[in-house]
Amino acid sequence: MWIRRWQSYTLNSRLHEHYKACETPKAGRSNLPHPSLWNGRLVNHWYWLCDKVYTDEDFLELSKQNADNRKKQKYHHKGGAKPFIQHAMEAHKKKKKSGALLSMIDNWGALHKDKKGQWINDVAQEKHVSYSYFVLTAGIF
Repeated sequence: MWIRRWQSYTLNSRLHEHYKACETPKAGRSNLPHPSLWNGRLVNHWYWLCDKVYTDEDFLELSKQNADNRKKQKYHHKGGAKPFIQHAMEAHKKKKKSGALLSMIDNWGALHKDKKGQWINDVAQEKHVSYSYFVLTAGIF
């Protein structure tokens, strides 16, 4: 189910990027997306997106708020659209011989390191140390 949501999100965001690349709403409406993206949908659907969604005040306000929130992020994880629990389960399958599940902290750390095992930035490393210390002192796991 999450794959469908991800695909839908990806399509919607790509369509909106196409619309925003046009200089005016009128130009956006008349400039149908590339066939590989639009995939034979009815032209009326594009007109509806342009007229009812992309020009809606609530949509524009939410888009601006989301863009502002993304700018505030100090770091990004490397897990993509896949839920953290799915990453943990896949790591467990790879290390099935050990029998131990990856802890939430270790899973979080793995998703904030690059392919070489280096932290993506200092903030992520500091956050991991902070989480680890909290878990150890609180005796949660």
